[in-house]
Amino acid sequence: MLGSRIPNSLKVFLMSLAIVDDLAALMVIAIFYTENLDTAYLGYAGTIVALLMVLNVMRCRWITLYLVLGLPLWYCIYMSGIHATIAGVLLALTIPAHARVNAVNFVYSSRKALDVFQNAHDDPNYNITQSSVRRAAVTAMMKNARQVLPPLHRIEHVLHPWAAFIIIPVFALANAGIPVNGGVAENLANPASLGIIFGVCLGKPLGIVLLCFIACKLGIASLPRGVTWRHILGAGTLAGIGFTMAIFIANLAFKGPDLEHAKLAILVASALSAIVGAGLLLTCKSAPEPEPEELGPEIDPDD
Repeated sequence: MLGSRIPNSLKVFLMSLAIVDDLAALMVIAIFYTENLDTAYLGYAGTIVALLMVLNVMRCRWITLYLVLGLPLWYCIYMSGIHATIAGVLLALTIPAHARVNAVNFVYSSRKALDVFQNAHDDPNYNITQSSVRRAAVTAMMKNARQVLPPLHRIEHVLHPWAAFIIIPVFALANAGIPVNGGVAENLANPASLGIIFGVCLGKPLGIVLLCFIACKLGIASLPRGVTWRHILGAGTLAGIGFTMAIFIANLAFKGPDLEHAKLAILVASALSAIVGAGLLLTCKSAPEPEPEELGPEIDPDD
C-alpha cells in the first residue's frame, strides 16, 4: 500500500518476520498450553515425523504420500495432549522444498519437447487432440514443470486461495465476536487488556528493533541498502497487526469476561499498530533500490 516508498528488502523482512512470528506463537501453544502429555502418542508422532524426514532425504516428491501420513500425525499429536496445529507445522517442515531438476536440464528438456511438438506435423494448426505425438510432448513439458516446482510450493499455491478467502475469514468471524459489557474504555482498563496493548504496541516493536540491532552489532546481519532503523521500527510496529494467532492464544488463555477483554484489546492493538506503523513508514525517505550489478555476481544454485 505504501508503494515505492518502502524498499523491497523491507517487505521481504516483514513477510519473513510474520512467518517466524506465527511459528513462535505455535511453539508457545505447544509448550505452555499442554496440560496432559501422553508420551506414548508423542512417541508415535515422533516415529511418523522420522518417516517423513526419511522420505524427504530420499527426495520423494509424491505429495499424496505426505498428506496421507499427515492424518495419523495429526491424530497422534492431538491425542498426545499437544495442540493439533503443531502437526501442520511438522508436516510442512518435512515436505521437500527443492527442485528435482536444475535450470540447464529444464531448458534442454523443455526445448526438446517444444521441438517435437512443432515438428510433429507439417500443418502448425493441426488439432492437438488428434496428434498423439503433440499430446506426448505437452505431457512431457507438464511433467518437466512439475519437477521444477517443489512439492511444498505446489501445495502452497493450491491452499493459498482457500486459506486467504475462506479459512482465515471464517476463523475471524467465528472467534472475533466481542460482546462488550459496559463502556469500551472500562473494558480496555482491565489489566489483561492493558498488558496485551502495551505488549503488542510497545513490547513487540522494541523487541524486534533490539534483536536486529544486536544482530548487526555482532556481525550476524546488516541493514540492506536503503533500509534505515526508522524502517525497521515501522516494520516492527506493523508486525503487531496480526491478530489471528493472538486470538487463538487468547481463547486458550482466558475464559469468560477476561476473554472478551482480551479480544477487544487485541483488535485495538492491531489497529493502533497499523496506524502508527504506517505513519512511521510514510515519514521515511524513499531510497533507490540497488542495481543488479551492485549486488555482486550471480551464483547458479545448481553449481
